[in-house]
Amino acid sequence: MSITASAMARLCKSIREKGASFDRNQDLPLPNIYLCTVYPFEGAAVNSYVAADHTRLAMHKVCNRMVDSHKFRPMRSNSTIKVRRLLLGDIIENPSAYDQALSAAKAANESDIVAALRRLPQWMSAQTQVPQPSLEDSALSSLWDSLSSQISALRPAH
Repeated sequence: MSITASAMARLCKSIREKGASFDRNQDLPLPNIYLCTVYPFEGAAVNSYVAADHTRLAMHKVCNRMVDSHKFRPMRSNSTIKVRRLLLGDIIENPSAYDQALSAAKAANESDIVAALRRLPQWMSAQTQVPQPSLEDSALSSLWDSLSSQISALRPAH
C-alpha cells in the first residue's frame, strides 16, 4: 500500500491535533532517516534527508548526492558533515523529512528502502493509536493537489 506525502502530512497532523501520547524519543524501524547537513568551508550549507540502515551508509549517500547535484565531494579538508538520526517525534513534527527520504530512495532505485519507508506510516499509526487516512482520502487529496497546481499555472501573472 502506497501512501502519498499529503497523507503522511495528514497523519502527522492528526497525531499532533489529537494529542496522542507516544514516546517522542522512540527509534524508528530500519531504515533510519537521517538529517545530513554539509557545511562547505566556502559556500552555503546543504541539508538533505536520506534513509539508511546505519550512519556510515548515510554519509556515503549524502557525499554521492553532493557530487551529483552540487559537483562537490565533501571531505575533511573542504567541509564538515553533521548527521542526525531522526526519531518518532522528529518525523511527526516534520513529515516532509519522510517525503524527501522516500524521494531520494526512489531516485537511487533503492527498492528495499522504498518498501520499508512505505511501511513507516502504518508503524507510526500503531505506535500513536491514531488511524491512518484512508486510501480514498489520499487519492482525493492527491487529485485536489494536482488540480490546484494546474489551475494556478493558468492564472495570468500580474
